[in-house]
Amino acid sequence: MVFLFRGRGTTTTTTRFETLNDFATTLSVPESCNSKVAEFLLLQKQFWFYCWLFCSVNLFLLLLLLLSSSLSFLLSEKKGASFEECSLLACIISAAFSQATEFLGIKRYLTTCRAVILSEFGGPDVLRVREDVALPELGASEVLVRTHAVGVNPLDLRMRGGYGCSLFKPLLPLVIGRDVSGEVTRVGNSVQHLHIGEQVFGALHPTATRGTYSDYAILHEEQLTHKPDNISHTEAAAIPFAALTAWRALRGTAQIKKGQRILVMGGGGAVGLTAIQLAKSTECYVACTCGKRSMELVKEAGAMEVIDYTTPNIDLQFTDRFDVVLDTIGLPETEAAGIRLLQPGGHYLTLQGETVTLADRYGLVAGGAAAAAVLLKKKIRYKQQYGIDYWWTIMRTDAEALEEIAGLIKDGRLKVPVGHTLPLEEAAEAHRVREGKKAHGKVVLEVKAES
Repeated sequence: MVFLFRGRGTTTTTTRFETLNDFATTLSVPESCNSKVAEFLLLQKQFWFYCWLFCSVNLFLLLLLLLSSSLSFLLSEKKGASFEECSLLACIISAAFSQATEFLGIKRYLTTCRAVILSEFGGPDVLRVREDVALPELGASEVLVRTHAVGVNPLDLRMRGGYGCSLFKPLLPLVIGRDVSGEVTRVGNSVQHLHIGEQVFGALHPTATRGTYSDYAILHEEQLTHKPDNISHTEAAAIPFAALTAWRALRGTAQIKKGQRILVMGGGGAVGLTAIQLAKSTECYVACTCGKRSMELVKEAGAMEVIDYTTPNIDLQFTDRFDVVLDTIGLPETEAAGIRLLQPGGHYLTLQGETVTLADRYGLVAGGAAAAAVLLKKKIRYKQQYGIDYWWTIMRTDAEALEEIAGLIKDGRLKVPVGHTLPLEEAAEAHRVREGKKAHGKVVLEVKAES
């Protein structure tokens, strides 16, 4: 814990100073003043600052004197104070201390918290819970969220196994996780739309270097929005990363419109389910492929035509072609089938682009160049052969998209079922459950953060 100073009635600042004089000399004066007037104003401001500091120190000394005197009375004069009396005294002193610090504008900030740490790549057992993980300084546009629930995404499992090692290996140990739902506890100086005490949910970008498997998470303001009142934190944590991924593909890239035909390949996962619901909200015709046990679920989400993904020659099972194909699986066979199912002018979007894989293999620079070459080659080939646009799609932060997602949730038109919940300290088990596909729904970690 640290003590930071703030002016009473002003926005809290997280700036640290080596000495009190450093703080005093930052008290600025108008540039228009001549040197003598400016010098006088600066001295005046520094004088009042040191007066405030003198009063603060004396008040704390007074509180300490009160504490020591009270304890001396209870333990020496009465010789046997009861537990209730000692507890009452402690409450009184604590309340007086809190009131004094609030009056003086002194605020205590967390500098460490509990988090799940990834110190090396590997299986679920590499995940470790630590109680003293450092919290970074809060940026001007950032928000500190007390975590209530965290969604477990396929990306979390892949990162734990080494996916993205070209970027993340030099940063180990790190905190993984992307989804979060919780309560705002601090805001940066530039944050305008979120306030302390509000219930929020959101998701980090895939390349974020500090995740959400933690008692406290730090996100930019545009990565959060108010949690709808009609869902719990556990339900909210299952939605944002998947929904923003689907939104980026369908609304951001393909720009779907009313009446278009949309095919979601792999509709039973969180991204697939949210894609179906987003397309339905745009009044599109939605078809999908999925496993047998997900068929009823995707129909409830709004899919009008459902085909078992194990069916041979799956592209022959649909009677008409589609304007947009979103492939959440990304295997060579699903890509080939998806391309054949598109009509000219359509869009094929896959979540399994090769940028990260090639970067991990050849390094960030060479791998990035190789990925650009592979993507360009496919775009040209598919455009010439089939007249369609080919895309690798990735989730991106989008404040307007998150607001729209929250609106759909509030209206009851978007939801992701939660299949399994575990406490934060059992993150390794949560990964095992997710890998074993034992949960028919999203796996969510529930967090009971310490004060």
